[in-house]
Amino acid sequence: FPSHDKPPSLVIWMSYMLEQRVLTLISEILAVDTIELTDSPETIPSWDSFAQIVIFEGLVTTFGISADSGELMNFYTVGDLVQIVTKNKPFSSNADRSTD
Repeated sequence: FPSHDKPPSLVIWMSYMLEQRVLTLISEILAVDTIELTDSPETIPSWDSFAQIVIFEGLVTTFGISADSGELMNFYTVGDLVQIVTKNKPFSSNADRSTD
C-alpha cells in the first residue's frame, strides 16, 4: 500500500477512532453531552480560557503529541483540534501515553 504500512480500511478506522477519542476528551473536559466538529469556544459556554488550557494539556498528555503552542492556539473549531492531533500523533499502539 503506498504511503501506509496498513491497509486503507484500517487507516480509516484508526482515524475515526482517534477522532472519537478527541471528541470524548473535549466533551468530558467541557462537561457537555455532545460535541460536534464544528463546535468552538463561541458555541460552547463552558469553553473559557481555563478550559482551553485543560483541553490542550489533555491532548498533549493523552495522545503524546508534540504540537507547539502556536499550533495549538491557532484553531477555530473542534475539527481543527482533531486535525492537529492527527497530524502530530503517529499511528502506533504504543504511541499513547495513557495506560490501561
